[in-house]
Amino acid sequence: MKRSEILIISMTFIGFASLLVWFGHLSFGIFQNSKPIILETPITGVINDLNQYKGFTYIQLEHENEYWKIDGSKNYDYSEPFIADFLLKGDFLEKNKCSDTLFVKRDNQKFHFLIGDVLYNSKTRSKEFIEYWRNQRRIITEKSDCK
Repeated sequence: MKRSEILIISMTFIGFASLLVWFGHLSFGIFQNSKPIILETPITGVINDLNQYKGFTYIQLEHENEYWKIDGSKNYDYSEPFIADFLLKGDFLEKNKCSDTLFVKRDNQKFHFLIGDVLYNSKTRSKEFIEYWRNQRRIITEKSDCK
């Protein structure tokens, strides 16, 4: 075999192995071991890293080692309605305990997303449909043991 062929095969193998290691890190290190952000979860901090996978957004805050998992959320008031596309490294996040609202602060502006609500402000759904599901969310919130 020529030296160039050996080099091409070696580089291909190294690239493939690197992809497998990276996918394993994402799959087992982040996606499987992240903590879900739920109603009872308070969260405050600056985004250090973020990933998205199958409708979920995974964020790591500065000074933390673990990742948080955010359910799919959209706010159609913004040019990027899907939270995974909206969030940037360096954004400041805040969510109070017993709240379903995640606040994002960026460049002296404040934005918000309702966690798990992909129909928020959607023009494609009827007002009755949206109101029904907002009432369901309120019922779930009121029945929660969150204190």
